[in-house]
Amino acid sequence: MKRKWYSTAIVSLILGLSFSIFSQAWPEELRVGAGAAPTENVLKPIQEPMEKAIGLKLIIVPNGPVEALMDLDKGKVDAGFLRPELF
Repeated sequence: MKRKWYSTAIVSLILGLSFSIFSQAWPEELRVGAGAAPTENVLKPIQEPMEKAIGLKLIIVPNGPVEALMDLDKGKVDAGFLRPELF
């Protein structure tokens, strides 16, 4: 179950990044909404290496999965880590 949650979260991040990249010129930053677990276990470990590798600033908005979905809907974030039951 835990593995499925992470794979769903990573797919959500990749899709958000893809839409962000292809909907406009190359962005300077990527705002990602997430809860505490994906923030600590996924986003923070990749933040610095990703910023160095591709020059894209990763801004983490740790509000929680429900708030991430609402922020994504309002356009406040470019991607969100969401729980599968929220779909």
